[in-house]
Amino acid sequence: MGARMANANRRVFLSVVFFVLLALAGGWFFAQLGHSTSPGASALPITPITVATLPSNNAADVYRQAIDLINQAVDTPGDAGVFDRMSERASGDIDPAGVDFIRKYAAVAELNRKASTMPSSDWGSPAMDARLQEMNGIRRVFRFTQLDARLAVQSNDLDRFVDDVLADIAMARHRKGMITDRLVSTGIEVSEISLLAVYLPKLTSQQLKSLPRRLDALPAPQTGVELLAAEYAFAKSQGSNIAMSVMINSMEPFYKTVGVALDTQPPDQFTKTVDAEAAKYSANMLVKTAAPSIRRAREPLAVLDAQRAMLRTAIEFLNSGDAAIAASKDPFGTGPFSYARTRNGFELSSQLMQKDVPVTLVVGQK
Repeated sequence: MGARMANANRRVFLSVVFFVLLALAGGWFFAQLGHSTSPGASALPITPITVATLPSNNAADVYRQAIDLINQAVDTPGDAGVFDRMSERASGDIDPAGVDFIRKYAAVAELNRKASTMPSSDWGSPAMDARLQEMNGIRRVFRFTQLDARLAVQSNDLDRFVDDVLADIAMARHRKGMITDRLVSTGIEVSEISLLAVYLPKLTSQQLKSLPRRLDALPAPQTGVELLAAEYAFAKSQGSNIAMSVMINSMEPFYKTVGVALDTQPPDQFTKTVDAEAAKYSANMLVKTAAPSIRRAREPLAVLDAQRAMLRTAIEFLNSGDAAIAASKDPFGTGPFSYARTRNGFELSSQLMQKDVPVTLVVGQK
């Protein structure tokens, strides 16, 4: 009887010890789940993918490394869904799955930042299919780096935020090519200017004062003359017979004149110039084909010109005060940009219209 009682007590004691240990282990496990080195990150170990540095002075080679890595992410089940979902959310915090994704593929942004500091970028002359694939890859690298910039803000790492934004702008400018390339690059730069403007008031005085110099150090934008020269060079490469080659060769003055106008004229005047120049080639079906796409390119490029100028004005205003607004010059108006206070910042407006609405730059979070 006594032995049975002792055994029963021993079993009870061991059961109590087991559940106490289980509770302690559970508490430790959930505490680990709640711990992270990045806001919103999971506790599961994430091993970042590393990429060997190429011994190259050509930024395009480094960008292609970044493209290969983000394409790997898109081809990986699970990762692709996270990337698409986070890319569709233009604002708000990055969730834990997104944080883990960014940590895993952090080398994409690192490569982008590295390439942004390189002075030359030679993409070669890939065939059209390869060119379009590369542009798709550039869009993906941009989307990832912008996600990393948003996570940097979430982590209060504003230095990395600025580095990411400027790296994307540098990548957009490093890709000089035809109208198709330029429109993608323009969309990237406009998006990053808007993102930078939102967080300008959060930057330190030192970060703000360094921005004009850092913007000056970015690759020079492709000019209209360069853009139309690239279009003409591509057209010449497509001459498959003598008749077509004759038509293409006769178009050189058209491309030169329109290229100069693209750099100097507002959209409405540029449209008239393209139409007037195209009318001189009424018998040339290739000019009739090219003119509409050239005409449409001016508006988004003009929006970018206005956004660049407004960004400079916003930075100068935050650095120096009200005089910066009066001293600003709207490239599509006859005076300074319009200025209006908002709840958390201010808004600048240009006289340039896009779809009957003034082009604006919102500084500070809405």
